Amino acid sequence: MTQYANLEDRIYTAGLFDGDGCISITKVKPTGAAKSEYHHLFASLENTDPKIAYWLQKRFGGSVHIDRTKEKDNHRTIYRWKLGTQETLRFLRQTISHLRIKRAQAELGIEFALKRDINRKGRSRLLGKEELERREQFYQEMRRLKHL
Repeated sequence: MTQYANLEDRIYTAGLFDGDGCISITKVKPTGAAKSEYHHLFASLENTDPKIAYWLQKRFGGSVHIDRTKEKDNHRTIYRWKLGTQETLRFLRQTISHLRIKRAQAELGIEFALKRDINRKGRSRLLGKEELERREQFYQEMRRLKHL
């Protein structure tokens, strides 16, 4: 169960997130019942300390994935905390005022999530050309911001 993140938690998390976090919009090609590509907003943070990932999950939701693929090269296990679109929206709204490095990405992510929900038709329906173009613009802008 997710706890409420108090002000101190939100400030601390924003600092962690500015350093090790990631905000992305992904583009997924249609498969199965989906008739058009679709886009997801997500946030994640990777760290080698499992306490951080599970602490974030407890306060903000999401899931923790364990990546042991680099252990064979004498690297430590990576713990990846990840949020889906709606969880990311809630998380960004709670932390945006404390973000410094990733604030522009957070603003874009919030705008994308809100407009995506207004124009949402579900994965099984074909999205119109204008909606797909609008989502593609968000996708490209997020990529640009990540490389500044």
